[in-house]
Amino acid sequence: LNPAVTFAMLIAGRISILRAVTYVVCQLAGAIVGSALVLAVDPLGHRAALGAANRLNTWVTPGRGLGAEILLTSIFVFIVFAAVDQIRGANSAHLPVLAPFAIGIAIFMAHIVAV
Repeated sequence: LNPAVTFAMLIAGRISILRAVTYVVCQLAGAIVGSALVLAVDPLGHRAALGAANRLNTWVTPGRGLGAEILLTSIFVFIVFAAVDQIRGANSAHLPVLAPFAIGIAIFMAHIVAV
């Protein structure tokens, strides 16, 4: 999903270091390809945004932006870990089906709040 989740899974011992490195390389390659596609489709918009996907509002300081990013990423990683917990999944038959929904809602809400 994103390098923060991959790093958390590595630290928790859920994935090997080789798999984590592979995931991060693929995630970064996907970001580069996505940015290149945006540049190809809308070069003026890409140039107007200085190559960035978004910027902070004028009333948000860089410290507040970083704080919001850290807080929302931590919540997102927590929800991913809770959704893919196999021990809880064994006690609840509906959990594996709802895990992608919970993760999708979490990332949607983070984007509503911060983007």
